[in-house]
Amino acid sequence: MVKQQRARRTRQALILAAARAFDTEGYDRASLTRIAVSAEVTKGGLFFHFPSKESLAETVHQRAHLLTGEAVRAVAQPSTHPVQELIDVSHAVVALLEHDPVVRAGARLWREGAPETGRLPEDTWYSAWLERTTALLKEAERDGALHERADAATVLDVVAHVLVGLEMSLPRDEVPRPGQPPFASGPLRPRLARIWDVLLPVLAPPGEAGGLCPEGRAHHYHPGQDAPFAAAQAS
Repeated sequence: MVKQQRARRTRQALILAAARAFDTEGYDRASLTRIAVSAEVTKGGLFFHFPSKESLAETVHQRAHLLTGEAVRAVAQPSTHPVQELIDVSHAVVALLEHDPVVRAGARLWREGAPETGRLPEDTWYSAWLERTTALLKEAERDGALHERADAATVLDVVAHVLVGLEMSLPRDEVPRPGQPPFASGPLRPRLARIWDVLLPVLAPPGEAGGLCPEGRAHHYHPGQDAPFAAAQAS
């Protein structure tokens, strides 16, 4: 039992160290040696749990998918306007991006692609919120909860670009790349709320935008530093 607990702690330490490296440096620049040192594990101990950097990345993808999926499901409420739940989902995703290094790493790994194999796993940060977002927009379109000039496919495109753009604007310890577009600074959720405030009049039917909350509703999970990851370790 003691050995199993120690092995679990070592594995979780490696996942967190790898996530921080992938988040700040990207997959290519992340060093297995530095990950092992950060996790206070020998290089041999790292390879005992993860035979390659690719296997570490796959595990981070899986964990980011799990945590994001849990956050998306947590905001669901019966009889909610589908556009309001869409707003809530987006805030839940962004809250994780701000506070959970594993989710941030999973988002960056998804954005960078799969350098070694060219194939991303099916379960990623992106897929964790895309399915529910797509379903909500189809529901809104079917029930007349979208503006007559808006359609589900176009709104999905906008929401995806907003979430990916906010992830890209996260401050990271890296030198800006030439040609990288400028982004607004500051916490993500207030910026997301301002974006929704601009979008809602052209997304919701006339008269309904005022009843929707661009800041998301108060029941949202507000994670502390590393809180979702810590909870996952305990499970």
